[in-house]
Amino acid sequence: MLMDRMYCTPDLWTGMRAYDETITWIRFRADLRNAPPSFWLLSGECIALARHLQGSPIPPAESRSLDRELNAYGLLARLSMDGSPLRAEQVLGYLEKGSRVPEQQANIFSSVDLLRDTEEMLRARLSAGPLPFSPTSILDLHRELVRSGNGGAWRSTEISDGPLEKVPSEMVGLFMEEFCDWMNGPDLAAPSAAEDPHYALIRTLLCELYIAWIRPFGAGDHQIAGLLGMQLMATHGMVGAWTHLIAVHFHRSKPEYKRQVEQAARQLDPVPFLAYGLRGLLDALREVERAVRSAQTDGQWQAYVWSLFNAPENAQRSRQRELLLALGSVAAPIAQSEIPELNPVLARLYAGVSQKTLKRDVDALEELGTLQRTDQGVRARREVVLGFRS
Repeated sequence: MLMDRMYCTPDLWTGMRAYDETITWIRFRADLRNAPPSFWLLSGECIALARHLQGSPIPPAESRSLDRELNAYGLLARLSMDGSPLRAEQVLGYLEKGSRVPEQQANIFSSVDLLRDTEEMLRARLSAGPLPFSPTSILDLHRELVRSGNGGAWRSTEISDGPLEKVPSEMVGLFMEEFCDWMNGPDLAAPSAAEDPHYALIRTLLCELYIAWIRPFGAGDHQIAGLLGMQLMATHGMVGAWTHLIAVHFHRSKPEYKRQVEQAARQLDPVPFLAYGLRGLLDALREVERAVRSAQTDGQWQAYVWSLFNAPENAQRSRQRELLLALGSVAAPIAQSEIPELNPVLARLYAGVSQKTLKRDVDALEELGTLQRTDQGVRARREVVLGFRS
């Protein structure tokens, strides 16, 4: 309990007793023993899928593109939750192309740079070893993030938005002391080393909830919560752009996020909020897995096609190879007569030959087992590179 803190001065002791009676919904505890089995299954699936994605083989170009996209959407989500008016295409364009921005918008885009630079700074520090999780370290992060005005200081003004009574400004520091002690304490420690990543994820989601409740800075709180989550996860080897997916989930479901934050306060139980966070993270991880799997299949398919037609090189083999590669890049079957229109390479290869030549190429590839005719047209049988098929 807050009023049990022995370091309090008499005035603060009195204040803490008063707020302990009014802000009854902030209690630094989470009874995970009563969490249903489905909760732990969600946590297990998230960690298993995240581990599967970390280090998954994927062509370098696709890997860089996916990382850039996840980082951009993660930055956008954090900034938008903190009230930024930026849109997805603006952030993507700014990060990927270094787009020039109007002078009157420079301040808005400077927040993108500050958050990105603070994340890079934090990653560099974490690469040297674990960092303390303390009020001082949180204030240091805020100082890096803001670098002006009240950077590195708890909020000094009151907040009145939303239905929940807010922590008074003079009590924020003490609430954050209690919060850090709890996060570092035995209540949230993993029962075994094997469960460390699971509890790191739980602490990350609890961090999101309690920062949303306490609002220690009043501005930039969602960004700080994301940075603290990155630190908590990285301490147990859970790194990568996928960690932004928690923020992306909250941003996508912002009305439900607010409802869950308020409901957790009313019910004095954070477990439903944790389950909501885990469900959203798992859905987002599955989206990323599908993108990775598609990129892996593309790479395997192209390697397989090249192995079929690697030598000797002649006009027929070149046409059939390019035909297969082109069909493998489209999702739906295509009419045989439209094949030359798929790309400029095919248009050139089939420009000086008859439709009979195209039909012979399609027949040869069908006989080879790499192409299939359907009622809708012809399709590449990309599934031949997939294992464990029924």
